[in-house]
Amino acid sequence: MRTRTRLRPALGKLCLCLALAGSALANAAASPTREMVFILPLSYGMPLARVQQGELTGGLLQEFGDALASRLGHRARSLLLPQVRVEAALATGKADALCYATPEWMTGDYNWSVPLFRGSLIVVARPDAPALHSLDELADQPVGTISGHRYPQLETALGNKFIREDVSTTELNLRKLSVGRMQYGIVDQMALLYDMKHADAAPLRADLVLGSFTAQCAFSRRSRIPFEEVNRALAALLKDGSLNALFTRYGCPPLSPARARRSLP
Repeated sequence: MRTRTRLRPALGKLCLCLALAGSALANAAASPTREMVFILPLSYGMPLARVQQGELTGGLLQEFGDALASRLGHRARSLLLPQVRVEAALATGKADALCYATPEWMTGDYNWSVPLFRGSLIVVARPDAPALHSLDELADQPVGTISGHRYPQLETALGNKFIREDVSTTELNLRKLSVGRMQYGIVDQMALLYDMKHADAAPLRADLVLGSFTAQCAFSRRSRIPFEEVNRALAALLKDGSLNALFTRYGCPPLSPARARRSLP
């Protein structure tokens, strides 16, 4: 009897430990512990991304990544990279996805999402610059561009008379235009509208639309997250209106209901 009496506290402690361990395992299984890594090119600025002291702290792409990863049961993590290192990271599986891109902007072989982000590239001018009426008028003039970005329309129209004035970020491109380092530049329409609302300098002028596009997400073929699951998660976010609400908040033109339906897999 004494042996049984001594065993009871020990058995009680063992049961308690097993119960706590089981609870911890259940909680771990229920919580999103797997990372979904999104590349964030350092060239992107607001409203797509706000980067402070080397960390992504806000913007459309951060919220988009959080929403998609959460729908898949994962936790989003951003990998900030210079534009020239983006494709290598995606091709090798160092990251799962790059969003706000098009197949025309990239050279590798990726799984492409449905079209998601509507945008335009704008030829902007300083307020005191002569107005542009055609791309030909940019021949032999320095044009503000982003290092690592391609501009096929200007390359075709101007050939070797396309004089790039490369900088590393959209914000730097806008600042150089504002202080008069060059008269013209190529800027994403969303970035231009955001700058017009927040800049202290005289607003830049939108002279020409270089081209409109509907950007997508490129997913690494070496990602461990099945692409079919990604498509289902995107379809759900489109169907319930979450993405259009997010796009509207950041000034990205929302997908029309008919276009959103056509985008569903």
